[in-house]
Amino acid sequence: MLIKQALFGDARTHKDSVLSQAESYIHRFGPGMVLYWFGHAPQLDDAQGDITICGWNLPNKLLLPTGKMAVQIQREHESVVEQEEN
Repeated sequence: MLIKQALFGDARTHKDSVLSQAESYIHRFGPGMVLYWFGHAPQLDDAQGDITICGWNLPNKLLLPTGKMAVQIQREHESVVEQEEN
């Protein structure tokens, strides 16, 4: 589950609208990520650890639903995502 928001993640908007949307997705699909394209306030509610909140810096490793790990590798002038074997 990935929720993308083209806004700054302030605490009020996160609590009043985004978190409730994320929780409904968590019940259907399991843990996921909220991505704020324009950054976010510190210490936003993470739904008891079920969501990862990202802003400017995406994590370098993500666990895919298949159980494999996706790893972001920086190469000259490009960013490539590859899957690791478990």
